[in-house]
Amino acid sequence: MSDDLTTPEALAVATGSYVAAKIFGPSLGRLGENLLVYWERRLPAIFAKADQFAAEREIEPRQISPGLLTRLVIDASMSSEDEELTEWWANLFLSAGTEQFEPNRYAVYSDIMAMLGPNEVAVLHEFVASFQARVEGIEPRDLEDHHRATPLIVDASIEQVFDTKSSKSYKDKDIHEGLLAFAPPVPVRAYEWKLPNPQGTELAWEYHQEDWYVQRQVEFEILERSKVLQRKSHGVPVMANQDSWVGTISLTELGRTFFEACTGQPIIEKKTQ
Repeated sequence: MSDDLTTPEALAVATGSYVAAKIFGPSLGRLGENLLVYWERRLPAIFAKADQFAAEREIEPRQISPGLLTRLVIDASMSSEDEELTEWWANLFLSAGTEQFEPNRYAVYSDIMAMLGPNEVAVLHEFVASFQARVEGIEPRDLEDHHRATPLIVDASIEQVFDTKSSKSYKDKDIHEGLLAFAPPVPVRAYEWKLPNPQGTELAWEYHQEDWYVQRQVEFEILERSKVLQRKSHGVPVMANQDSWVGTISLTELGRTFFEACTGQPIIEKKTQ
């Protein structure tokens, strides 16, 4: 590779990346020799994917501001050589070079990406996929309405499981099975609860954590620290002076926009007429 990466033309020739030449633009002179160091690490694979995605989607990227670009380049160059992470970085560069949002939004996305490894990306993808699978067939317009009312829907879904208006006992086995099948039409999952046990069991109380959470707890905690996911405890007044709750994990609005920027796809697909 040529040591001259200080002009868009030279970069296009040296790397063969059309997207890189468009995104870097005049910023190349400011990055100087540092770009050569970063390019030799991870950027060739990332921009090869960016070229592929730009061609497939007929995207014409524009220059990214020098400050944001430097941040993206440094974080991306230090990332794991994982195929899905490579695709997420490629989409993030394309998104930053095509969307009209303020640069600080993509600086935050870059910070989040720097915190995530292949395991966290896989967990987040699985979390979103589980939501997409259970809302398949629901009108996108309705899902957008649900999204805006997420806290109310989650509370109502938990209340429905307990069905306080009926004569059902809080120790009824159906309550526990209902929480295991908890699936509201929003990106939220119940991951733990402490409740009275069903009648006839040895212990009076049950503390339960779902296997999908326990097996990836560290990854979920990293995603929570990055503000992509959020845990919440919902108090359940099953008995006087007793501490009972249902814990949920939800996708934040930051998490939603971050996921869409890094995958190049909306979480809720828009139906074409």
